[in-house]
Amino acid sequence: MPGGTRLGRWWSRLAGQDESVGRAALLIILCALLSLGIYLYATLRFPLAPNLTPTPLDLGKLTGYNPVDGEFFLLAIALLFGAWGLVCLVAGRIERQATTGWWRAPWLLSGPLFSFPIIALLVQLFMYPITALDVVDYASQIRVWTIYHANPLTIAPLAFPGDPFLPFNIYPWMPSPYGPLWIILSAQASQFAGDSILAAIIAQKMLSILACIGSMRLVWLLAERLRPERRWQAFVFFAWNPLVLFETGANGHNDVVMVFFILAGLLALMSPRWYWQAFALPFLVASVLIKWTSVLLLPLALIYLLRGGRARRWGLAPLGVGTALTLAYVVPLIAAFWDTQHTPGVLLQSQSFTASLTALIHLLLLPIYNDPLAGTAARDIGVGAFALVYLFLLARFAFPGPRERLAAGGKLTEQQRLLVASLESYFWYFVLATFWFQAWYLIALLPLAALAPNPLMRIRGALFSLGAMLSYVVFIFLWVVYWWNQPVFSVELVACIVIFGLPLMTRALEGWQTRQRLYALLARAQFPPAPADAEGPRRRKSWWLL
Repeated sequence: MPGGTRLGRWWSRLAGQDESVGRAALLIILCALLSLGIYLYATLRFPLAPNLTPTPLDLGKLTGYNPVDGEFFLLAIALLFGAWGLVCLVAGRIERQATTGWWRAPWLLSGPLFSFPIIALLVQLFMYPITALDVVDYASQIRVWTIYHANPLTIAPLAFPGDPFLPFNIYPWMPSPYGPLWIILSAQASQFAGDSILAAIIAQKMLSILACIGSMRLVWLLAERLRPERRWQAFVFFAWNPLVLFETGANGHNDVVMVFFILAGLLALMSPRWYWQAFALPFLVASVLIKWTSVLLLPLALIYLLRGGRARRWGLAPLGVGTALTLAYVVPLIAAFWDTQHTPGVLLQSQSFTASLTALIHLLLLPIYNDPLAGTAARDIGVGAFALVYLFLLARFAFPGPRERLAAGGKLTEQQRLLVASLESYFWYFVLATFWFQAWYLIALLPLAALAPNPLMRIRGALFSLGAMLSYVVFIFLWVVYWWNQPVFSVELVACIVIFGLPLMTRALEGWQTRQRLYALLARAQFPPAPADAEGPRRRKSWWLL
C-alpha cells in the first residue's frame, strides 16, 4: 500500500470527522506539553544564575562531556523536532476542516497554538546559554558605549580592564560585530541593569524574546496575505521550531531582532497601498543596521518595487518616499558611530572559519599555502561562487523564465516569487559564502521557508534547522569524546555533511521537480489538449459509422 494512502487513512481515522478535530487538538496539546517538559527540564538542569561564572561554560563542560548526557541531548532534539513536525502536519490538516463548531473555540485550538511558543520562550529566559555565550558578549560590549562613552563598533571591551563584565566576556578583544541600530536597542534594554551581569543578560534576552513574539505575529499577517489557507501551518513552522525557540529563549541571539525588521519590511512591501510600501525600504535597511546579512534582500525589494504588485503604477512613489525616510534616520545614525581610526568588529569576525564549505577549502589549502593566503583564497572562492548564484537569482527574479510565461493559470504571484528569491538568496549564502556557520543564523531563513509556496522548500528549511542543531552534538560531544585525535578536516567534513547534506539533496529534488513541470508545460504548449464538447462528454461512435 502506498505511503500516501496509509497516511490518508490514518488521518481519516484521526481527523476525518467533525468530532475528531478535537482529537487533533488534543494531539497538539500533548506535543506542546512534551516540548515544554523538555524546555523546563533543561532550564532546571542548567539554571542561569548558578552557572554564571567568569569561567566560560558550555554544554560539554557543564556535563563533564558525559556520553550519556550527549545521548540525552540527541534524544531531546529528536523529540522536539518530531513533536514540531507532527504539529505542522496536524495544523495544516485541521485548518481546512475546523471551520465551524465547538472545536473552533480559542481555548482548544488557538490557545495551545499561540501560547506554547510564548511560554517556551519565557521558561528558557532563566536558562544558561549552554551552546553559545553571545548574549554575555552583548551585555559586555554595550557598556563600552553606555558606561565609557566609546564606540563599541570599533573599540573592544578589553580597552577597559576594570569593567566588572570583562571576565565574563569570552571575546574581550572583539568589538561589536553588529550594526549601529543594534547598539541603540541593546543600550535601551540594558539601561536599568547597572553592574549586575545577571540583570544585563536577562534584559538582552527579553529584547530578543519580544522581537521573536513580534516576528511570530508578522509571520501570521504575511501568511494571511499570501496563503490564508495555510496560516496556521506557517505560524507553527516558525513559532514552534525548536531552533528558533532554543536560540532565542536560551541563547538570546539577536538574529531574531533582524528578522523582525525583515518581516516588517516584507509586509509593507506586499501592501497594495503605495504609502505602506514606502515603509518597506526603511524597515529593510533597519534590519541591515542590526546584522548586515539582510542586505541580500535590498536588491530584490528594489526590483519588486519597480516591477511587481502595484509598482507599475506607484513604483517611483514608494521608492522615493522610502529613500527619503531611510536617509532621514540612517545618515545621523551612521555618523554617530563613524570611526576611520579603528577596524570595525564585523571585519575582524570574518577571519574565522568553522562548519562551512569555505572552512573545508581553507583546510585543504593550508598544506599548500600559508595561513593568510589560504584564508584569502577560501573566502574569494566562496564569495565568488555565491556572487554568481546571487546574480542569477536577481536576473531570474527581474526577468521571469518560461515556466512563469507558460503557466498562465498556475504561475507564482509576484509576492510569492519575492519570497522564493529571498529564500534562495539566504540559502545559497549560508551554503557558499558563510565562513563561520552557526545554527542560529538560520533564524533568518525559517520564516521565509514557512511562507514558501512549495512544500519541498519547507521541508528543506526543516532539514536545515535539524542539521544545524545536530552540529552541536558533533562539536561538543563526538569531537571531544570520540574524535579528539582525528584530523580537524575530518570533523569539519562530518559537520558539513550533517548540516548541509539533506538540505542540498532536497534542493536537488526541487530542481528535478521544477524541470519535470517545465517539460510538461512545454509539451502542453506544443500539443494542446482537444477542446471539450460544449454539448457534453463526447460519445464513442459505433464502428459502422466510421
